[in-house]
Amino acid sequence: MSVPDHIKGIAAATAASVLPHLRFENSILVLSHMRSVSTALTHVLATHPEIWGYGETHVSYTAERAPGRLWLNLLRHHRSGIGRKLILDKVLHNDLDRAVTPAFYRAKAIFLLRSPAPAIRSIQALSAAQGLADWQSPEQAARYYLMRITRLMHHWNHFPPERRIGMLSENLMRDPEGALVRLSQFLPVSHPLENRYVAEGRAARHGAGDPTRSQDLTRIEPIDVDVDLSLPVGVDQKLAAQCIQAYLTASDLMGLTEHALNDRG
Repeated sequence: MSVPDHIKGIAAATAASVLPHLRFENSILVLSHMRSVSTALTHVLATHPEIWGYGETHVSYTAERAPGRLWLNLLRHHRSGIGRKLILDKVLHNDLDRAVTPAFYRAKAIFLLRSPAPAIRSIQALSAAQGLADWQSPEQAARYYLMRITRLMHHWNHFPPERRIGMLSENLMRDPEGALVRLSQFLPVSHPLENRYVAEGRAARHGAGDPTRSQDLTRIEPIDVDVDLSLPVGVDQKLAAQCIQAYLTASDLMGLTEHALNDRG
């Protein structure tokens, strides 16, 4: 039997009042879109002894008590991280962060962007394989991608510069060690992130992340991949062009334009 939302809200508010460290200032949020390699990244982050999380919890960030709700979710599904100083979540959908509390922007935010053609193709393929009706056509996947990139730009503009960092998925895939060095310098951790993880998602819980390749690995394996600015296959040309333009605009906003236009820099 599921617990009613108002009961969860009361419990979250109580947890936040009893445990003062449950604040956005002690939260790490991976803000991205589906099929961006965010699952592998959150696996790595959650393996760090100071970070407690498992992937995508589907917690809504409309209220200031959201860290309490996240903490309760982790306590329910992932007890092994109790006592770690930072809590982690991954947010991939606009319904969870469309009308956020102002406190949301006090978290540490990692923005992760993947170029449109491979992202849209992968969203569609995963949706078809998993029976997810919302994104099974290229048009549906492209519209989700466009709306999500637009929302990510909105959030980027509201986070203070010292509390946000932008990354390209292609750079993470090609040079995971270098990407993790950047993240280690950005995050309030006492020692660097390591490129290793134990993926528990498939057996442990719904929402833990990508149910495909990353679950069979123990690290982010380097792969020779470039940004792909070709038109997404099967998408109306106008919509496809909007997706590419949104990606380039977001890359420029986050200071990633040089990598997006010339990925080998």
